[in-house]
Amino acid sequence: MSLILHAPRPRRHDAHSGSVLEWDVASMSELAKVALQITTPDVVIKPRELHLAFNWGNLRSKHYSRFRQLKLPPARPRYTGKMAAVSRSSTVSSVMSVTKTVIADVGILVTRLIRRETTYIVWGAIMAVDSPTSTVPPRNVTVKIAVDEEGGEDLREDARLHQQLVERGLAVGYYGIFTDSIGSTALVIDDFDGELQVDIPTS
Repeated sequence: MSLILHAPRPRRHDAHSGSVLEWDVASMSELAKVALQITTPDVVIKPRELHLAFNWGNLRSKHYSRFRQLKLPPARPRYTGKMAAVSRSSTVSSVMSVTKTVIADVGILVTRLIRRETTYIVWGAIMAVDSPTSTVPPRNVTVKIAVDEEGGEDLREDARLHQQLVERGLAVGYYGIFTDSIGSTALVIDDFDGELQVDIPTS
């Protein structure tokens, strides 16, 4: 998202003012907010592996399942034409924000069923960096979990499409595709619809 700065207009000096220029306090407050947003880095999480657990309905995990990142073979590109890369800045008086990348294991707590598809189930979840010293806030994500091998192939195809978009510079909120020791497949993306609230259960 581009941030456009509008400089506050100085007010004319008059008999009731004690200074030559009087700045709009509200505008200065907005500038302060913009400056804070610019200097606060956007955190990009690149999970090494998932520690996935359920807290929904009758599914109450006592232990997490470990999902390791699945490396997909290069796919034949679907798009052969040129695609313009999306930049976080614009050409009109904008400022690019700082980005910080965190590569770490993440914990995922599934808290809501979103919908069922034929070959996979879509869950709402909370994702957090799995470290007691992490300062990265938890975030809402969507987790697609395959119900069979056909679903696994559907998710791998979905992951290839996401990866192609990432390679073209598009920020698609894609965290990766993962598999556990028994062959279950999970794909993780951002919760774009804002259907969830980060509310970590205490029981």
